[in-house]
Amino acid sequence: MAQAITACLPQLYNLEDAELNTKRRSKCSTTKACAMFGKDASTKDKLRCWCRECWNASARKRHAADPEKRNARDRRAYAANPEKILVCQRDRRAANRAKNKNINPYRDPLKLKRCGDCEETKVVTDFHCNASNNGGLQNICKDCANARVSAHQRAHPEQYNAKEAKRRAKAAAPLTPERSKQVTEVYRIAELASAFMQSPFDVDHIRPVSRGGKTVPGNLRPLPKALNAAKGTKTHADALQTVPGYREWCEGPPTYEKVTYITLHGHKRSKLPTTPHVPSAKRPTRQRG
Repeated sequence: MAQAITACLPQLYNLEDAELNTKRRSKCSTTKACAMFGKDASTKDKLRCWCRECWNASARKRHAADPEKRNARDRRAYAANPEKILVCQRDRRAANRAKNKNINPYRDPLKLKRCGDCEETKVVTDFHCNASNNGGLQNICKDCANARVSAHQRAHPEQYNAKEAKRRAKAAAPLTPERSKQVTEVYRIAELASAFMQSPFDVDHIRPVSRGGKTVPGNLRPLPKALNAAKGTKTHADALQTVPGYREWCEGPPTYEKVTYITLHGHKRSKLPTTPHVPSAKRPTRQRG
């Protein structure tokens, strides 16, 4: 059994050699597979002396101690070869988009991922989708991303005010008083849904504003905030194929209408629909002979 497991390990770590290759020269002083070490052409075995985990932890520590040093180094590298860096970034993002085109990043909701800001390990559902990144997810969790946006909005309110005014002007359409009331009613329904469902709801433009959609009653609908953020500027057809949970919500949204019935004593009652109870089969009675 042990030989069979040992024989499978090289395939598990995607090693080139047929036998299990291990290396111990790591900061954590543990023996790990060679696949756990980064490449380094200057060493004899073409591998780094530290494993990937120790190397990344050391790099994060150096950056936290002196972030301006690394930022200055990145600025110098970009100033020396701006076109080369832009081409490399564009090619890498295009390759990631092609690789993640038909892959659902939430296919394994219990998979863990480390956030680059708070350095906490969370499940993948706590990260926004980003097809340009390796793995199809952002490098920071949703909480840290929202905190970044809020901090930037507080620091530069004029940019966000101008952007929102431009978006509203682009989506504005001449409305009659009756249609204006219908638009207001859609926003009121979203507020009521947020209070009833105990989760935030937004008003979604079915045809995005960036694609010519207008703020008219036929183009508005309440939508959970998470789905609305994941939909972004996608069309309805694209969101059905790429946004997890969007198809289920559009095709079969939950109903919360109360069911009215009459009790055996003639009283009128109402309740939310529940799954009917199916009684189990009775056990046959044993006859005494």
